[in-house]
Amino acid sequence: MRCEEMPEEESKPPPVRTFFANTTEVHYSSSDFCIEFSVNSPSGTEPLFVIFMTPEAAKTLHRILGVDIENYERDYRKLPEPQLVAPEGEKAGPKKPEIYR
Repeated sequence: MRCEEMPEEESKPPPVRTFFANTTEVHYSSSDFCIEFSVNSPSGTEPLFVIFMTPEAAKTLHRILGVDIENYERDYRKLPEPQLVAPEGEKAGPKKPEIYR
């Protein structure tokens, strides 16, 4: 059997997993951004996953979210400004995960 006659193997991409997150932390270094997604509940915070991206990809995500949030507020309701939260004794701002220390 020649190559062009070989039946193609059907390959399916892995299923896309869906998560709910209500807490995020963003960290950065000179070469990448790290976004940690978690669920915060009365029983504590459960980390879900971490995404690393280039600064350029992070800026693109920032712009896309900005446009979509403006559209959401126009179509549905104005969202309150978020409050930055930091552990007691620390100021809110960039915190680097262990990988950067």
